[in-house]
Amino acid sequence: WVYSAVFVIATNFAQIEYKILRMKGKEEVEDVAHPFKKLLDYPNAFITSYQLKEWTGISLELTGDAYWKIERDERNNPIEIWPVKSSMIRPVVSADSFISNYIYEVDGKSMVFKLQDVIHFQYTNPLSMFYGQGSALASRRELIGDLMAEKWNRNFFKNSARPDAILETDQSLDAASKQRMLSAWDKLHRGHESSHKIAILDKNLKYKEGGRSQKDMDFISQRKLSRESILSSFGVPPAKVGLLEYANYANMKEQSKGFWSDKMMPMIRLFSSTLTMRAAQITFRTESFFRPITENIEALRVDEKLRADTAKIYVDMGVPLNQVIENLDLPFD
Repeated sequence: WVYSAVFVIATNFAQIEYKILRMKGKEEVEDVAHPFKKLLDYPNAFITSYQLKEWTGISLELTGDAYWKIERDERNNPIEIWPVKSSMIRPVVSADSFISNYIYEVDGKSMVFKLQDVIHFQYTNPLSMFYGQGSALASRRELIGDLMAEKWNRNFFKNSARPDAILETDQSLDAASKQRMLSAWDKLHRGHESSHKIAILDKNLKYKEGGRSQKDMDFISQRKLSRESILSSFGVPPAKVGLLEYANYANMKEQSKGFWSDKMMPMIRLFSSTLTMRAAQITFRTESFFRPITENIEALRVDEKLRADTAKIYVDMGVPLNQVIENLDLPFD
């Protein structure tokens, strides 16, 4: 369920494109000459823009941090972006400048990354200003419990944690007799093609079927509760990961809306605001800012029927039509 939740978040996050805008008087115009425009479209020769954003989303959700390393040419211009594992990089705290640089450690070797060459995306962590807190941490107990339950379930089918039935007798049986009886029983009754056949038992054998305990019934319910808790901690509604047992068309649409407005949009705003701030510090183009292109996301589109009904109510109340058009942002002159 962690994989399912993170996959949904990261793939939707990766689809968002960004405009780089700047103010020209009172008008917003696209900053097509901004150095980061090409970098976002073509991060480097080995990964695509989509992969970079998908990786960023995965890293944020699982660790709370995502790092980009900026590579520069001989004239100090940024020319490439590379993702860096959050487990391999740490900030060096400075009393003067908050963070002085970053230390990158791999295979026992350390490298110093300059502050202006690292972009750090970070979920808020109440215990640290320097490291983020991922969504996975919120469901740590459920994750551990669900892993243990899955392991128990796997071992049950692999080893049969208990016998499904018992053959009882008051006689003493040697090892050879036990093995012969088990082999004969398996040959006659194992497999779906041999089910429901009549068994004839000798040596005063009695057949006792192993029943399902209340504890086993609770096991199924507990796994469902763990699943819902894990998805909830990631902010992913069940329908988004294919759980349709309580879904219909209406609430699937509402779940999708809630997912985008409550989960994806805050994540996208965090990403765009961090990019705006760090790109300004790296390129010294302080007038430019990043804006996500969300107009094509169906879940975020305004319900035109609802908007039209609202407009009619205002017009019937006597509100001038031009004011209604302007205030409801209707697509008319």
